[in-house]
Amino acid sequence: MATTHLTAGHTVIMPQYLDSGDEVLLFRSAAEEAGARFREIVLMDSREASVERFYSRKDSHDPWHSRVTPIVERGGGSRLLESMYEDLAIGLNARSAATTITSRRGEIEETYESLVEALDLTAQ
Repeated sequence: MATTHLTAGHTVIMPQYLDSGDEVLLFRSAAEEAGARFREIVLMDSREASVERFYSRKDSHDPWHSRVTPIVERGGGSRLLESMYEDLAIGLNARSAATTITSRRGEIEETYESLVEALDLTAQ
């Protein structure tokens, strides 16, 4: 579906957790197949804050969060989240083309401005 949208000239943003270069390559290949530009941009907070932010979403009435929380808990809870964070950080070290943006709780406008700058929408 992403390739179809890209081929039609639309922008596709995939909010995904990808800690593997192989996973990123699938998305990069879809963009290249469509003749589109591919950008990997990762929003990150500290490991501790990322875990806390995950658990703070329980009060958000987000249907996704209510489904994924039991999966996280069965996998080890905060230890699983910390491991996922470390895997992402290791993966990013191997992917020099990825842009990492620091995203702090409550700094919505600052994070958004950094994202727009990283996307460099004027260069299209």
